Amino acid sequence: MLIAYDPGCSCKTYTEFFSDGKIFAKRVFKLTEKGEKVDGEDVTYFHDGSIKIYRNWKDALPVGRFYFNHDNGNLEHEEFYEGEYKTGTWKYYDAFGHLIREKIYEPQKTLWNSKKDIAVYKYYQNGQLTRTEKVQGGIKNVNGKKSAVAGSVKVKATDGKTLYELRCKACHDPQKDGYGPAVINFSKNRSNVWLFNWIKDAQKLIDAGDKDAVTIFKKWGNKPHFPQTQLSDEQIQAIIKYLNL
Repeated sequence: MLIAYDPGCSCKTYTEFFSDGKIFAKRVFKLTEKGEKVDGEDVTYFHDGSIKIYRNWKDALPVGRFYFNHDNGNLEHEEFYEGEYKTGTWKYYDAFGHLIREKIYEPQKTLWNSKKDIAVYKYYQNGQLTRTEKVQGGIKNVNGKKSAVAGSVKVKATDGKTLYELRCKACHDPQKDGYGPAVINFSKNRSNVWLFNWIKDAQKLIDAGDKDAVTIFKKWGNKPHFPQTQLSDEQIQAIIKYLNL
């Protein structure tokens, strides 16, 4: 890491590097009486020098458009901030540029660092809108039925059904194929160890040349399976147990 001080702005730029010397990330911090505050561009790079994540801050608050790119350089998703609040329409895309989800925020309702969104969520498959959810304070309402949004409440690590609904159901319907295969027969003839690795990070299986993983990947148009590395091992095991019922 390289730390450069600029007395002109009373700020520091932190630069991190890959092992071969290429830049991994650059972040600017303003020096104040209470310590350092992130203030300015905050950029993370891929190894080839292209941007992986772009953020901009003012006095430790997000400003304007943040964006995140897939490994192939295509936009993964974008976020918008105004003042202390999330704003605008956040759009999420698969690695091939297909829109898969939107979050449409009510102005000046959801604080920038809150998980309790006040927004409308929309989900898409093959370019078609498949589901709309109105979210109020982290609780979504679909056809009059209320349930928690992932990340807004604590879920028991052993509650496989709720974890599946929060983390998997948007792409994997129980009965019919959609963005990904239906789960009704997916766990049959596959070991729990394989399922665990697939849920945790399918791309690792694909990169390792696992025949089953590669076959699924190709069958579904080389669309990425989003990793669930934020889930604990116990949570993933609970999802597998639920799918095997």
